[in-house]
Amino acid sequence: MKNENYLAYAQLKDRDADWYGHAPAYDGAGEEELIYSLDTYKSYYVLEHGAGKTDFVDYCNKLEKNNFVLYSSKESNGNSFATYTDGENIVNVSHISYRDVDRYVLKDISYLSIAVDSVKNSMLPPKLEAYESIAKVQVTSIVTCLVIRLADGRFLIVDSSLAREEPVDLIYQTLCEQNVRDGKPIVAAWMITHAHSDHVGGFFGIMEKYGDKIEVQRVIHGFPGEQTYFGKNYMEYTMDDVAASVTRFSNRVKHLMDEKMPNGGFTIAHTGQIFEYPGVTLEIVFTSENLYRQQMFDTNMSSVIYMFTMSGGKLLALGDAVDGEAKIIRKLHGKDLKCDAVVIAHHSFNGGDEELYYNTGASVAIWPNTYEHILQNKLIGKLYNHFDFNSVKHNLILSQDDKVMTLYDGMSVEELARFDRKSDVENKFDVDYELRKQPKNYLTEAHLKEGFGDAPRYYGNGDDKEILTFNETDKTYTITISGVTEYNFEWYCNALKRDGYQSTTVSDDAGKKSATYASLLNSVCVDYLMADSKMIINVGCAGKDVLAFSRNRKCNY
Repeated sequence: MKNENYLAYAQLKDRDADWYGHAPAYDGAGEEELIYSLDTYKSYYVLEHGAGKTDFVDYCNKLEKNNFVLYSSKESNGNSFATYTDGENIVNVSHISYRDVDRYVLKDISYLSIAVDSVKNSMLPPKLEAYESIAKVQVTSIVTCLVIRLADGRFLIVDSSLAREEPVDLIYQTLCEQNVRDGKPIVAAWMITHAHSDHVGGFFGIMEKYGDKIEVQRVIHGFPGEQTYFGKNYMEYTMDDVAASVTRFSNRVKHLMDEKMPNGGFTIAHTGQIFEYPGVTLEIVFTSENLYRQQMFDTNMSSVIYMFTMSGGKLLALGDAVDGEAKIIRKLHGKDLKCDAVVIAHHSFNGGDEELYYNTGASVAIWPNTYEHILQNKLIGKLYNHFDFNSVKHNLILSQDDKVMTLYDGMSVEELARFDRKSDVENKFDVDYELRKQPKNYLTEAHLKEGFGDAPRYYGNGDDKEILTFNETDKTYTITISGVTEYNFEWYCNALKRDGYQSTTVSDDAGKKSATYASLLNSVCVDYLMADSKMIINVGCAGKDVLAFSRNRKCNY
């Protein structure tokens, strides 16, 4: 039986309930799970697994009947997000629904997330007020830190690099140099993607060294609660160590703000929130709350993802989003991730995945790394990078001498080219960006209804036109792509594996490489003919012997 309100939980009573937010109990369908964010901010959320869109609407109506007012709302890829407040409490409600295939298990993901904060601990996202425009909006990259100057001269900052003297001084110098207001630089919001020292350390350094010379009005973050971890992280130590590390970072952020910025505050990030600033609108695209069923095994997966909209277009900042998070992000938002520029995830290492980047349709990529480091680590043209530098018009990369890269609205191609090191990299392919800008769809809705299998799109290089051949009898089809390399073959096979496909056979004969993959719904065979520089992808529904089909033998069920 559900409780009348969430504060009736015994656990909340034990946790100093007076400082927690209050929300009416949810009484719709679903399996309920209560999850705490870090006690530092007295924040919690409730997942109703199996709840539907009707349940979302009913709960929103219940909030309004209990004197909550709709503050903002948003739709993305069929998912719904809404923020409500009654002046003392903040309730962020979202309904998430998508289909997921993982290790032969087909899951219809549908849940309601009800995130509850108290205004004592979390500030509402700001609404735009009248302001005097005194500056051009501009974006500055300082390795892992982004500094965005607003039209009223204040700043937004995303992350901060390490607590070392050079990045700390560079960030402070950038704020001073770009400050057009009287007095000390004002940071309207400092956004932290996740609790790793190379993203939050510089914030500590700035606050300790320059805390009396700047003003920070709010910090935005979505650090996860300790109970959202499980298993063992291949990059870190035990989950107890990781959870303790996140708690330590969280407590230090709050301590420094309380000490250095007593008039400042915090906003706990929740997916779907909208922040309005002069010349810039900020949307929260993803938080650790979307890692349903306690799926976090890497702190990078908890990265809060931010989308900025300004007059010059949209900028997507991906933090350190790695494979598992990237997959959920694109399932949540699909083509609604479309933007003009993307900051490559995880320092240009193994962040994001191919389809996530192509869903953005971005024409500009900002590499949060120096050119020398990128070449030293061979980050361009490697499978673990996940980003194809040919897929954008401009790759903006810092040279070791630049240190700081400032971009602004209306920047000419010549000015952009200063940071574009793409011409310095051996490009084996001749690809027209415009031809690859829109993702390709192989099957019509009619084909899918007829029982054809489906496969992830191929995004690599090759001739402009792919050849599709359909076998209406066997409900299979073949995709032939000319002008490809072995690297493209390996890239596509890697993409299949990251999308949940399991490898069934692999062969490497003279002049030909082949691999077959299967999911719960589909079978895919990929052949690479070296002499012809050609890749042939054979696709059938689950149970089809697509390897036999590729060898011109009858398909078996």
